[in-house]
Amino acid sequence: SAYSGSETQFELASVSDSLIAKSYQGNSDLEKATLYIWSGGYDWKVTFYNVEGPIQILSSPKHNLYPPDAIVDIGADRCDKCMNINGLTIWQPYHIRARVKNSNGWSSYSSTIIGTPKAIPSAPTDVEVQVISGECLEVSFSPPVLPNEYAVITSYVIEWDYSYEFEHAKDNDTLCSSSRFGRCNFLSLTDYPPFKFEFCNLVADEAYFVRVAARNSVPAQRIGPSGFPADNTNWSTILGATPSDQLPNPPVSVAVYSLGSTSLQVIFEPH
Repeated sequence: SAYSGSETQFELASVSDSLIAKSYQGNSDLEKATLYIWSGGYDWKVTFYNVEGPIQILSSPKHNLYPPDAIVDIGADRCDKCMNINGLTIWQPYHIRARVKNSNGWSSYSSTIIGTPKAIPSAPTDVEVQVISGECLEVSFSPPVLPNEYAVITSYVIEWDYSYEFEHAKDNDTLCSSSRFGRCNFLSLTDYPPFKFEFCNLVADEAYFVRVAARNSVPAQRIGPSGFPADNTNWSTILGATPSDQLPNPPVSVAVYSLGSTSLQVIFEPH
């Protein structure tokens, strides 16, 4: 093919695309020169045998993971004299023992240990938001599908914000009592779902967005160097509601007494 650029210099890489970090620069014409093209990529395997300090997220600087369809595959820890057992039931304890064999036969079994496959909870179910007043909303929800024993859940996290991206609620300084947004850890005080949580300090006729997540003994983990999303928490579907003043609820404990042949007395308590 023909080349119509500079006769003394050409780029094989640029600031935005460093597929080949080489360039030609000379004073002679390029006639019958041998040119090498990018071969299509390389396979690299990096094994970490030991880590000092807290484990950080593996990331790639701008020029170190091209072309755009390049991928990074991360496997499990090196399995030396061990085995991985798949197809187990989440949160089901398993009793495990081992023995070994040589030319003389099998050894006796080791002592028995207990292992439990674990994971973070799935998203809460049956999430609904009700308008309570011009300053308050109430969210109700039920436990997640997984784990199927909701007693394993240690708490729920509820976030609300006037921003659909929850940019204010997810700040570390956010409190339950923050105005117009907030985040609360909720521990159910009732034995059976659905659970309900009311939050206030809102502005009437302003739209708010609400989401709920469950927590257990498995901590949420960061999953991307960009920080968005912050971690692998399984949030519920985002619901929206606009607080507004409501009609009063009907009275409760209504009682009536006769005061005579032509009079009655009605006694009641407001809701």
